[in-house]
Amino acid sequence: MDKTTIIRQPGAPNSTPGIRAPLLLGGTAFALRLLVMCLASDPSASGDSPRYIELADGLLKSGQFARDNGEQPDTIHYPPYQLRVRNGEEQPHVPGQLRPEVMRTPGYPAFLALVGLLCLPAPAAILLQCGLAAGTVIMTYYLCLRLLASNRLAVLAAAMVMIHPADILSANQFLSETLFTFLWFAAIVCVVAGKTRRHLWWYAIAGILVALGTLVRPVGALLGILLGAWIVGESRSRKGAMMAMVLIVSSAMPVAAWMTRNARVGRGFILSDLSTVQWGKLCGDMEMMQAGQTRYPEDFWPHYHAFFREVESQLGTTPSPRVRDAALRVAAGRIAAHPGPFLKVTLDSASKTLVGHSLGDMEALFGRTYRPMGLRDYLMGRGQIREPASTVELVLVLAWVLLNLTLATMMIVGVLRLLLQRRFGLAFLLVASVAYFTLLPQSQGVERMRVPFLGIQAIAAAAAFLPRHRRGTSSGSSPDGQLSRQDQMASV
Repeated sequence: MDKTTIIRQPGAPNSTPGIRAPLLLGGTAFALRLLVMCLASDPSASGDSPRYIELADGLLKSGQFARDNGEQPDTIHYPPYQLRVRNGEEQPHVPGQLRPEVMRTPGYPAFLALVGLLCLPAPAAILLQCGLAAGTVIMTYYLCLRLLASNRLAVLAAAMVMIHPADILSANQFLSETLFTFLWFAAIVCVVAGKTRRHLWWYAIAGILVALGTLVRPVGALLGILLGAWIVGESRSRKGAMMAMVLIVSSAMPVAAWMTRNARVGRGFILSDLSTVQWGKLCGDMEMMQAGQTRYPEDFWPHYHAFFREVESQLGTTPSPRVRDAALRVAAGRIAAHPGPFLKVTLDSASKTLVGHSLGDMEALFGRTYRPMGLRDYLMGRGQIREPASTVELVLVLAWVLLNLTLATMMIVGVLRLLLQRRFGLAFLLVASVAYFTLLPQSQGVERMRVPFLGIQAIAAAAAFLPRHRRGTSSGSSPDGQLSRQDQMASV
C-alpha cells in the first residue's frame, strides 16, 4: 500500500494529527498564566473573591456551607438581604453564628477548601486554575478538530483562547469562571466522544460534569437541555433521544439534591437566590437608561434601592410571601410596561460582554486602584479614582477591544459559512452557547462572563476560514467527520 492510499483511507493511523500541537498550546497557555501569577500581587482583588474564600474557610472549620458575616452595606447584595431579614426569611446576623449560604453555590468554595485540606497555600489554587485553563485550551483544540475536521483551524481556535487576556485574568483570580469553563468543555468533549463511540455512559458523564459546573456557577442550570437539543437535532433518532435523556437526567439529579438542601434551610426549592439581585440590577439599569443617566454607580444606587422598596410593598399582595417571588413579579411588570428599555439594556449588556475589556481588573491584580468601567471611561478619564488614563493604558484598552471586536466579527462570518454549508447542527451549538451566556444570566456587560464561551467563540471564528464548499467526507455538524485532505497530508 503506497502513501496515497494511506492518505485517502479514513481509518488510516496517520490521518489523525499527533499530540505535539495540543501539548505545545496547552504548555504555552500554562506558562502565560503562570507568568501573570508570579507577577501579580493581589489575586483576591475582585469583589466576589473574599466571599468565596470565607465560604471555603467555613467548609474547612465547621464542615458547613455557611458564613459568619452578614452582607456588607456597601454591596449589591445588602438591600435584598436586609429585606429578607425584615420579611422573616432570614435571621439577623449575630457575630459568631453561622448563616447558611444560599446566594452562592458550593462548587467553587469546595474547590478552594480542597486546596486547604491538602495543606497547600492559597496560591496553589491559582496554580491549579492555570492548569485547568491550559486544559481548556487543549479541549478547544480537540473540539475544533472533531467539529471542523481541520488541524490548522483547531490550532487557530486554541491559540485564540491561549492568548486572550480575559482567560489569563480569570485563571489568576479567586473566581469561579475557570473551573466552570473547564467542566463545561469537558462535558462537550464527552458528548463528542459519545457520538463517536456510541456508548451511553459518555452522556451520563457529560451530564454529571454539567451538574458539577452548575454547582460551581448557577448559570449552568440549562446547559444540559442545550446539549440534549443538539444531540437530538444531530441524530434525529430514538437512540439520540435516549442519549439526550440520559444526559439531562444525570445533569439534574445532583442539582436537585442541592435545591433540596436549600429548601431544608427555609429558602425554598431553588438553586440560588442570586436571581433577586439580577432582577434588581436589570431594573436599575433600565431606569438609568430611561432617565438618560450614565454615571455608574452614582446614578444606579437610587434606582436599585427604589426597586426593593417596591418589592417590599408587593410582599403582601403576592401568592408567595418570599422576597424572590415578589422581585420576579415587580421585574416582570416593569419589563412588560417598558419592553424598549429592556431590549436596549439586554443588547447593550451583550455587546459589552462580547467586545468590552477588563483592563481595570487586570490592573487590580498588580495593586493598582484605578479601575475604569469601559472604553469611554478611559477616553474621558473617568473611573473609581478621577485621574486621566496613561497612554499605555489607552493603547492596551484599544488593543483589547479590537481583539474582542475581531473575534466577534469572525464568529459571525464563521456561523454564516456553516449555514451556507448546511451544517445546521454545529451552527446551532455555537450560536446557542454564545447567546446563552450573553443573554440569559443578565451579565450586564461584565467581560469575565465571556470566559465560559470564549472557546466556543474561537471555534466559530475559526470556521470563518473553512473552504467555501464542503469537501470530502468531513461533516461540520457531526464530530465523526474525518480530517480534510490537506491536513491528512500534513500529518503524514
